[in-house]
Amino acid sequence: MIGSNSNNTKQNHSLFHVALGWDANEANGSAVDLDLSCFLLNEEKTVRSNEDFIYYNQLDFPNGCIKHLGDCLGDSSSSTTGELASQQDGTEIIDAESMDIDLSLIPRDVVEVVIAVTIYEAQKRKHNFGDVPSAYVRILNGNGKEICRYKLSNAPGENTGLIFGSLQRQGNSWIFQTIKKFFTSGLRELALMYGVELE
Repeated sequence: MIGSNSNNTKQNHSLFHVALGWDANEANGSAVDLDLSCFLLNEEKTVRSNEDFIYYNQLDFPNGCIKHLGDCLGDSSSSTTGELASQQDGTEIIDAESMDIDLSLIPRDVVEVVIAVTIYEAQKRKHNFGDVPSAYVRILNGNGKEICRYKLSNAPGENTGLIFGSLQRQGNSWIFQTIKKFFTSGLRELALMYGVELE
């Protein structure tokens, strides 16, 4: 069984679905809004151009290898969520944001796809992962089997961002590596770290 602490797990599928879910909640007078993003990295561990940064303002990679399906709270018709979002005990989950990844279309000079979760305007609104105790992020293969899930309330302290894990190229194969690296900055700082050019 592949669980939430899986490392270096070789994948025999090319299609993956990443989902982020949480119960709507307010803290310090405003709603807590989580965001799912990913970065396509080269061997230098940076993006090749801003097209390699997929997030809420840039939903798709040009060739379709990454498709961010946007905010789909309560709307399973907007993504594959309706088929994939079920727990092992049979109860249903509503994934609030999700994205689809097709590794067969990833450009050859991309060696890693990093998956991250951040809180929108966390510093301004004084939010952290502790404000959304039900929040989780998970990745599923093309058959709908959950490979890894992580509960964001496990984040220590005042963390507002998480590098969940990455799909890493190894020759003609890919592995999924859990990372679970937390940070207290936002999406902008994470994008700059990976070489995205921001105004």
